[in-house]
Amino acid sequence: MAVPGTVTGVSVRNQGNGSVRVEWDATPTATSYKVYGDATTDPTTSRATGVTTLYYFDKAVGAGLNFFRIKATNGDGDSAAYSANASCLRVDTEGRSLGQTQKVDVVASVPVPTA
Repeated sequence: MAVPGTVTGVSVRNQGNGSVRVEWDATPTATSYKVYGDATTDPTTSRATGVTTLYYFDKAVGAGLNFFRIKATNGDGDSAAYSANASCLRVDTEGRSLGQTQKVDVVASVPVPTA
């Protein structure tokens, strides 16, 4: 057996109760998965190891935009590459859902002075 390939199909969804659900597609030859996530792009903070399902719930990440990525593993080692990033807005400190996103664009409206 060789190390598993790169995980694909990663998505993150705000559960609206202070947690997010990270999901991914099965990777051939993987026996478990490692979940990485934090508030930076390309996260390296380990959130969970030995995950044997194709999903993971996380309540410990901070409010705001959070990024996750996955590695597949088996007895021969970890996949050579991380999965692509997936991101999600968590709930704010009052527990209000901020919704799901893959990209955040901020648009400001500024009045133009008249002469």
